[in-house]
Amino acid sequence: PGTVGLNGLLPFPMPSWQINYSGLAKWPILNRFAQSASLRHGYSANYTTNYVSNPLGAESSFSLGRRFAVAAPLPEIEATSVNINERWSPLIGADVRWKGGLSTNIAYNRSDLHSLVTSSYEVSKRSTNELSASVNWQKQGLRLPFLSRLNNRVTFQMAVARSVTGELTRKLQPALADAADPNLSFLPEDALGNTYVGLDQTTTRLSVTPTVGYQFSNTVSGTFSLKYEQFESEASNVGSFSTLTGLFSVRVSISSN
Repeated sequence: PGTVGLNGLLPFPMPSWQINYSGLAKWPILNRFAQSASLRHGYSANYTTNYVSNPLGAESSFSLGRRFAVAAPLPEIEATSVNINERWSPLIGADVRWKGGLSTNIAYNRSDLHSLVTSSYEVSKRSTNELSASVNWQKQGLRLPFLSRLNNRVTFQMAVARSVTGELTRKLQPALADAADPNLSFLPEDALGNTYVGLDQTTTRLSVTPTVGYQFSNTVSGTFSLKYEQFESEASNVGSFSTLTGLFSVRVSISSN
């Protein structure tokens, strides 16, 4: 809806929101298997502007190719960069607690970061799409043969996430140079074409994390987890790789009255 303030650097504030619908377990068929179920949706955004103060009477110029140049007095307040970061976290998500101690979660998240840098005449966009899912299960009252007096509990969790990030940078100065050249047939929508893309890359990240936990008593518990991560890159300075890490922990709670 525009900006506010004398310098036009502050955008009109827009709302963020969170929507939760918890009546999904009442739907037919699903109510036979689920104890509770809900849908989630959330949106938030940040807008930031960096600016500098210029001395009165200063002038700036930049070239448009070899034939043209633009010279103009600098404004008293000049924006150096503008960033707009939008996040849908999640765009759509579902949480279901099934009968029998099983819980599932699935969510689709999205974020878009738009950046303008006035010194290099570039506009960049970074978009990330992520699909994540998790399964949780626990069993209460499990008794081991050698520890029959303890009322133990075992838990299992499997989390999977896959995200794809795309980045591109559009060069404004070459587009302006071609637009100013009378010998070229240039339309405004041509500035969005692949001719003026300075950087285009895509990365994909996949992670799989199984976790097993065991509670011997109210004071002693243990957890073991593995994490497999695969990173694939196209036209990026960072090469592709895969890692596998494990973690084992024991927690002992000691309290005194």
